[in-house]
Amino acid sequence: MLSPAQIMSMMDIVFIPISCGIALMFAKLTRGETARKAEKNFFAFLVVMTLITIRTVVLCDEAWLIHTTTLGTMIVGALAIPSHDTFIADASPRRDADQSYHYAETTMTSRQMT
Repeated sequence: MLSPAQIMSMMDIVFIPISCGIALMFAKLTRGETARKAEKNFFAFLVVMTLITIRTVVLCDEAWLIHTTTLGTMIVGALAIPSHDTFIADASPRRDADQSYHYAETTMTSRQMT
């Protein structure tokens, strides 16, 4: 049977990097209001992973390479992978309708002038 120390070590080596990767995936693949929540969760996972990586490197733990790679992947993934527009939730249908009405009105008056 596994001791509590072995369980914590497995969780530290396997569970935390996988959950950070899932947080990155959700932050990049969701849209609208859900994307904002996913980005906040990703930021929280990024802070936690940074602290865990610092602890691992300072203590010369054997999982330092896994943690450093995970942290680097999270940072590069957040910058390199394009995310969906999070402002979709802010788009007001009325505002869009007013803009299209104004565009139609200005094109109509410009045609009448020529």
